[in-house]
Formats: sequence, structure tokens, C-alpha cells
Amino acid sequence: MRFLPFYKVSAFSDVPYAGNPAAVVLNAEGLDDRAMLTIARDANLTETCFLSSSWRADFKARYFTPTREVELCGHATIAGVHVLVEEGMAEGRRLTLETRVGVLDVEVERRSGGFAVWLTQAEPEFSPGVERGEAASILGVDRAELGHLPVEVASTGLPALLVHLSHRKSLGKIRPKLEEISEVCSRVGAAGVYAFALSDSEAEARFFAPLCGIDEDPVTGTAAGALLAYLLRHGVFSGGRLVVRQGRFLGREGTVYAEPCGSRVRVGGLASTFLRGQILVP
Repeated sequence: MRFLPFYKVSAFSDVPYAGNPAAVVLNAEGLDDRAMLTIARDANLTETCFLSSSWRADFKARYFTPTREVELCGHATIAGVHVLVEEGMAEGRRLTLETRVGVLDVEVERRSGGFAVWLTQAEPEFSPGVERGEAASILGVDRAELGHLPVEVASTGLPALLVHLSHRKSLGKIRPKLEEISEVCSRVGAAGVYAFALSDSEAEARFFAPLCGIDEDPVTGTAAGALLAYLLRHGVFSGGRLVVRQGRFLGREGTVYAEPCGSRVRVGGLASTFLRGQILVP
């Protein structure tokens, strides 16, 4: 029998059981897709990050929800690198990760009493979304709750359908129609719907991704990066650091920091390991 190191980590929060939990598996060389999916399904978290050696980068990372593989996951990356640092496997300030969207740069920002992890995401891409009325309908809100920005698909590694709401209180009025969200996301090529409200240099958001087996994700790093790229594209954010809060409606509040990085964006946050053990390879 073969056992692998296994962890559960709260990402985008330094408080255990807050933020977005991710599972992390080290030494994943030799695991096939079926084994990874089996482990991810049993872990039963939004994502499991499998880390292995790479010829192209310092490590290779693959990401699985309980139902499928995804190209990139922000919170699982934060969790995975957090484990690497804690285990003494990433001693420098910078490292690279081979992912399905290319080799990405990661920076470890060491602080007194801890550290933050920053991930530079893929080049932003944009595509048409849906009509405003349809966006409001799938979220179960009145059209008047929508803000002025266009409904659009944005991606910095994982496409999200971005829907601007006029006020934070509008987020609490959402009653998602998950089957319709799945149909719309499949049609426009998005992994989920990211509803957000703005206030100066801060945003609050909710992410619904039933296509990935996730009714609502607590805190979404890839979507926060896509949001910043989208705001820069539409000239409503002049630069600096965007603070994105998420998870309030699930009792798992977390914070994602996003900032421009050349033509790309990067996202960062804290994390906290709350389980260490071993898992038997299926």
C-alpha cells in the first residue's frame, strides 16, 4: 500500500475553518486522473490540489473538484504553497508552478508571525456574457438590483461570468437558480457566475459554480483576479490593491487581495492548516 501526505487548509484566512477550505496532496507523481478524482470526491471540498515534481517549474499543480478537473484554482494554490512552505519544501521567496494554463509565478511574502502567498495569474481574456435580464433571472434578483457595468465573461485562468450588483445588500437577495446557471455557463464557456458589488477599492462577491459540482464557493481567488482585470478593462479601478471579501453568506468569511502585475494580475492571501495526515492511494 502507498500513503501520501494529506492536508486540509483554510485559504484566504489565517483563522482555521474560515475562508475557503482546500485539500492538498503532496508527492502526487504517478497518480492518474481517476485516482485524483476519487481522492477529491472523498475529500469532499470545493478543490483538492495535487502537487508533484515538474520538468518545467519548481512544482506541478493539478486541481480537482469532487466532479471534475479544473484548469486553475486560486484558493487551492494558496493552500498548496502554504503547505510547501510549512513543510520546508519552498524555502525561497519565489517559486513557479506548472498548471494547465501555463507556468505561473508564486511569491511568498514573509511577515512577522506568518506569511502570505501571491499567485500571478494567466493573461486576462474576455468574451461576451448574456443579456442583463437573463443575468438577473438566473440569480433570482430583480433587474433593478444590477449595477451599470456589463455582464461579461472574464478569465485569468478560469472563466467566470461577472455580474455587477448595485449594492452589497443586493448580494443577500440572491436566490440562485442552479440549473439555469449551469445552462448559461455551459453556453458562454464559464465555470460559474461571480456576482459582485463595489465600494471604492473594495468588493464583496458570491460565486456559483454548479457545473463544477459547487453550488456556492466560499472564497474564489481565480474569480477575484478576473474581477480586477475586468475593472481595469472598464476603467473603474485606477490601480493599487483591490480587496475582495467573500463567504459571509456561508459563514466562512475570507479576504482576497488582487493587484496589477504588468499585463496580468496577481492574487494573494493568508492560510491556516487545520488537518495533517496521510491518505491511502486508491
